[in-house]
Amino acid sequence: MTSQLYNTSERHPRSKQLMLIAALLLTPALTLAAETPNPNYVYFSAGDTPEKWAWVLSDPDNWWQPLAGNDGQSAQKKIRIVPTSFQSENDAVNIQWSKNSSWGSAAISGREIDLSGYENAAELSVALKVKKRSKSEVKLAMNCGENCGGEVQIGHILNKAPLDQWFLLPVPLNCLSQSGADLSKIISPFSIGTTGSLELEIAEIQVMPLADGDKGCAQDGQPSAP
Repeated sequence: MTSQLYNTSERHPRSKQLMLIAALLLTPALTLAAETPNPNYVYFSAGDTPEKWAWVLSDPDNWWQPLAGNDGQSAQKKIRIVPTSFQSENDAVNIQWSKNSSWGSAAISGREIDLSGYENAAELSVALKVKKRSKSEVKLAMNCGENCGGEVQIGHILNKAPLDQWFLLPVPLNCLSQSGADLSKIISPFSIGTTGSLELEIAEIQVMPLADGDKGCAQDGQPSAP
């Protein structure tokens, strides 16, 4: 994995705009319209998972536990998600991982999408706040079925982020495809998990264009070496 993903403040100018509401409300060029999010590219916004998407919690007692809304707990109580507020009431989620050493993840799943046409032109952009850092590694992933998926390690980014401040975490799609995701058949565009304790708040999860000149994990249009 190349360094572009990790040095977010230098790689991506929007990352410097902590707490800047306008940055978090930018409508991606890939959506239909701001008032009608395109579920092919917007997965969580304004407290909602658009058309057919839903939160899914996982831990060793139940690896597939879909939620009807933004409130629930995994079977082994490793992970808990509840509504919280960013700009208005219940327009974000708070996700907590307990101290027990089992794996737990929160994902968005529910339909199949094709992002392959944007592999070297777009990123998964997550607006989040770190409430409690983890001593364990944290993985962000895109999944495309059984034994199919790509992931990046983001624990060190979260540990360097200021506590209780909103920021944008950009993950280029080609970083995820380079690590194994088949972008033509994504069934879970976002998953975040750890074995440690952790607390985050998330306000937006969507695909956005890469910043001008940003090639993500590609060099001259070709995937770079891990």
